[in-house]
Amino acid sequence: MAEPHDPPWDWAEVHARCLREARRFLDGPDAEDAAQEAAIRAWSRRQSCRSPEARDAWVSQIARNEALRVLARRREGASLELAEDEPAPPESDPVTRLDVLAALGELSESERMLTAMRYFADMSQPRIAEVLGMPEGTTRVQLHRVRGKLRTALKGYE
Repeated sequence: MAEPHDPPWDWAEVHARCLREARRFLDGPDAEDAAQEAAIRAWSRRQSCRSPEARDAWVSQIARNEALRVLARRREGASLELAEDEPAPPESDPVTRLDVLAALGELSESERMLTAMRYFADMSQPRIAEVLGMPEGTTRVQLHRVRGKLRTALKGYE
């Protein structure tokens, strides 16, 4: 239960905040689904909000994470299936999707999210920095390090 000094939650505003945040990443029904899921997640975990004065930021982060999960699932599903008119990779190409997926699996969750935003969602470095609330230089350095890790993981395929 909320402490007596904590103001009550305005769940209509929580949902509106989630929807605004989800629309930064997604369109239409995907944004609405992510916002709904985020609002439910916030409601079910409201006791774990450590800073009642920072509820808005806490809720926004939940919505951002949910939108990125939806985006990643959408991209993952699209990347695992070859389109009918898309040719299969040549047999002589030693790097396969499974090799790349295995290399991506070696990255931390935040590194995979950064990679997905840059290469699957085709977001620019400035946009990624804006969305994640970090300096553009930090984003640039983190992407550089991730590319280095992937290069090392796929070294035998050069």
